[in-house]
Amino acid sequence: MTHLLRSYYHSRKKIGDWIINFDQSPVATKLEVWLVARAATAAPMYFKEVKISLNPGEKVYYSDGGFGTTNNPTMLGKKELNYFYYRRDPPQDGQIGAIVSVGTARARGEPGGRGILQRIREAFSRSTDPEIVAQTMRDLRLPHYWRLNDLEGLNMELDDWRPRNSGQDTIRLMESRFREWVAKPESQRLLEASACELVKRRRMRMRDEAKWERFASVAEYTCECGLRQPFHFRDEFDAHFRDKHAPANENYCREPKIKRWEYPARPSSTAASNGFSRLNTGLSARNR
Repeated sequence: MTHLLRSYYHSRKKIGDWIINFDQSPVATKLEVWLVARAATAAPMYFKEVKISLNPGEKVYYSDGGFGTTNNPTMLGKKELNYFYYRRDPPQDGQIGAIVSVGTARARGEPGGRGILQRIREAFSRSTDPEIVAQTMRDLRLPHYWRLNDLEGLNMELDDWRPRNSGQDTIRLMESRFREWVAKPESQRLLEASACELVKRRRMRMRDEAKWERFASVAEYTCECGLRQPFHFRDEFDAHFRDKHAPANENYCREPKIKRWEYPARPSSTAASNGFSRLNTGLSARNR
């Protein structure tokens, strides 16, 4: 099954006869980024599965989601945004800003051959081909979608590391192929267009510093008056202070107490850490 590890709260909103959520938990997952990345890259036959206890008494084993749409989770991310920001009246999908999809220059197998082994290889290649999703995304003709990938590909196995003690030959091959790809005029146009759009959107975010502070640091704000409910945005605290304290000239501090998310001092291999993951990715998981 596909499991999304979220760094944000996703409420269970009902639209029509169905509920818009991918998995059983709408809450943010308290995992460090390194552990999420470790689970997302646990390729079978190369790395061990990662055991994580998200709930008391429940153990989930995660491995690399390398089949179907999970080998390129762009469509899953788009679906998540559509559901999260769906507008009921008038019905409208969630609005998506810019999407930059980065490939791994995987070589596509040559079709043909009658042997059973060749047919098995072709079937496996099709089931794990990330370009299928990439083409689906292109067909949507989104205004700001870019796919950065060398379609000529690298004929390289996942465990290629030559020579075995240093891997310098493998690294040089990857660097050489990347320089060839990035020197192409089309690659230059893609990089420039995507970078310009991302910078523009970053500047737009800074126009509303309250929302950006909340997004970037998962900050919460509390008032000295003893109100237990935290404010998720500085603007909300300002409104509270203005309405409740400023008119009476009460001697409360104008600045709120701020609680920000921070990484734990030491990485932990369990899910009982005190942080939010900053990575949202599609994974393949099986329960035991």
